[in-house]
Amino acid sequence: MELHVFNQSTAGGDWLIFTPESLVEDVQVLRIDTLSSPSWVAWGEIQVFGEPAS
Repeated sequence: MELHVFNQSTAGGDWLIFTPESLVEDVQVLRIDTLSSPSWVAWGEIQVFGEPAS
């Protein structure tokens, strides 16, 4: 399931933030793909926040 797409130019130090409108349940794996870039890609940090399963 594709949850979100960022589709803009970025530069070093940019923050890309996505907050879903509603709760996304049963996520076990997060996959991040860079589909096009005019240069090398380097993800500096990825943070995922959520609540532990009950």
